[in-house]
Amino acid sequence: MKHPQLIALTLLLLSGSAFAQHEPHRSPAGTSSASLYADFFLPAAQSIEQDSVAADASGGAPVHRSALRAALYSAAIPGAGQFYAKRYWEAGGFLTAEVALWITYAMYEGKGNDETNLFQNYADQRWSVVRYVDWIAAYFPGAPWQGIVTSGSPDPNAPWNSVDWSKLNACEDYIAQQATQTGANGFTHILPQRPEQQYYELIGKYPQFGGGWDDAATFKPGGYQPADLLASNVSPHFLYYRDMRGKANSFYNIASTTAALLVLNHVASAIEAAWSVARANRAVQLEGHILPVQRGPQYTEFVPTAKLIVNF
Repeated sequence: MKHPQLIALTLLLLSGSAFAQHEPHRSPAGTSSASLYADFFLPAAQSIEQDSVAADASGGAPVHRSALRAALYSAAIPGAGQFYAKRYWEAGGFLTAEVALWITYAMYEGKGNDETNLFQNYADQRWSVVRYVDWIAAYFPGAPWQGIVTSGSPDPNAPWNSVDWSKLNACEDYIAQQATQTGANGFTHILPQRPEQQYYELIGKYPQFGGGWDDAATFKPGGYQPADLLASNVSPHFLYYRDMRGKANSFYNIASTTAALLVLNHVASAIEAAWSVARANRAVQLEGHILPVQRGPQYTEFVPTAKLIVNF
């Protein structure tokens, strides 16, 4: 019961039912029957009962909701399904996690992009594909390095524009094939053309490309040699670049992990919303009412009733 006046009214009506069987027939609408019961108690009780039922339907009793709808809401926006189910604390938790994860993702993705720009600029300034070809020509004279560099005076700011990449890759493949006959020589990859991501990846990852760094000839007596390649004895600029690239990758790894957690938050929110709604739909609902029951042509009795509802 949603209205306290029902308690007092119930007592009056229960006592009033005693004289209801002697009540004269009710007068047409707009006229008085001279009966307190017919003119006041009965209309008032019916009005309050209707208000009580309406109040129960609007907020007091559990409302059957769609578990599928709750899941779809939360799959789109974590917490939306919980809000639909009126579980506001859970809704706030999932939504807060979503915002925090997006902020984290954007922050580390941005850091990764900034660090990537730094190490790519560093590579463009300090690693030269023309220098790399010259190193091959010096230490692998039998390889087909001739004609790889297409300009007699390559632009030092953009040496990649002065290289025939198909010939360079053929030369790298040739040297790698010689390893099957003479033993390992450290050549395991062909260099993708700049500005592919693998171009920047390989030159700071494999000693094969160590001869292209600007300190390769000076970081130790005799400069960078094939024996250094096999021993991974690379120059300081190679190592510094490797660390820069590793730092960028660590930022991207955090962003990738955060992206996975974002997906997990959507899935978890959808499952929790559907489960909560399904559980609420199975709740037992007990409603109490006072209903007028017509016992005869001139006798109405007000009967307290209880209704048990089990939603599956």
